Amino acid sequence: ATSHHNNNVSTNVSPTSYNPPTNNNANIPQISYSGQPTLQHANGPVISKTPAGQQPQQHLLAQRDRYNSTSSITTQSVVSTSSTPSTTLSTVGSSVPPGFGAAGVDFNRFSTYAYTHTLLSDTDKPIPINELIGTIETPGSEHKREALQKILTIINPNLHSKLKLANFSLDDHFDRLFLPTLDCTKHSEASVRSAAVQLCKLLVQQKPHLCSKHLPTLMRSLLDCCADQQKEVSQNADEALTEVVTHVNSRHCFDLLVADLNSAGISQVQIPIRLIGKLVGKVDPVELEKRIPSFIEALYEGFKHRNADVRKAVVFCLVDIYMVLEDKFNPWLKNLNTSQLKLVTIYINRQQQQREDQPLGGLNSAH
Repeated sequence: ATSHHNNNVSTNVSPTSYNPPTNNNANIPQISYSGQPTLQHANGPVISKTPAGQQPQQHLLAQRDRYNSTSSITTQSVVSTSSTPSTTLSTVGSSVPPGFGAAGVDFNRFSTYAYTHTLLSDTDKPIPINELIGTIETPGSEHKREALQKILTIINPNLHSKLKLANFSLDDHFDRLFLPTLDCTKHSEASVRSAAVQLCKLLVQQKPHLCSKHLPTLMRSLLDCCADQQKEVSQNADEALTEVVTHVNSRHCFDLLVADLNSAGISQVQIPIRLIGKLVGKVDPVELEKRIPSFIEALYEGFKHRNADVRKAVVFCLVDIYMVLEDKFNPWLKNLNTSQLKLVTIYINRQQQQREDQPLGGLNSAH
């Protein structure tokens, strides 16, 4: 029966069948909240908003564990202090799965249903890796981003995810995962490209030795993403390339970057120039001196570039080379014009001063 008194709505309905829990929960005090609706099992405690001072997860999980065998739920009272009558919540005869998954109840009155559903879902059940990889590999799949992000969440040790992959070993599944992820860096949707680049970065951090055999394809894909119109994609690609030159074979990276710098039609020259500067300290000085003729002309041209970022990258790269070769690099610097040489000299002096000030800590690059 439903009655209206002073804009309050009260509903009392008995379920068609209800077996009370075996433990004595009837004496548990009802938790009430002024001005907020409450849902209550017959003879049981309220399903309600989280009490003050308690985390939402603790509150919801405690209720789930207490009533995970309950087969139905009844709206015993729905009280609102608003100026207009509240909508009666009806759940009579509805089946409620373990965890109170929403059986016709508008959980938005209490908490976001999506959050509740996710929070109380079975996260301990391992996810078959073949399903996720299959989603990534399938052309035209609408769920590539979700699959990529789920893998990112699972294999990232810093996230401490409760999700697990069934029978998964990154060493055993690396190629099957890595290659379709690289393909996703060319996807038409920016969100997919961004997630793919982030996963590439994480795989480089965790398995650099396995990435090395795919290094040409990896660097080409990431360099292309650096020119992406979506800032999030380009930034993620830049960060991923920094991880590559940090963790993967330095000599191989250096050779690929030099080849890329000398290629025609390159759209983002400052990226390979900057990365070459990061690598010169890891290359044998004798080998570096021999390799200078293979890319110095590209640096000279970059110094004339209309983009200030490119010119800045050239200056820092020349400084990095000088810090390795010192006076042996002077013959190459003499080909700069007066203003260019003056600018490079200023930064060289700054770096040398920084090195003298920190003899034990090593040189901290100003760029």
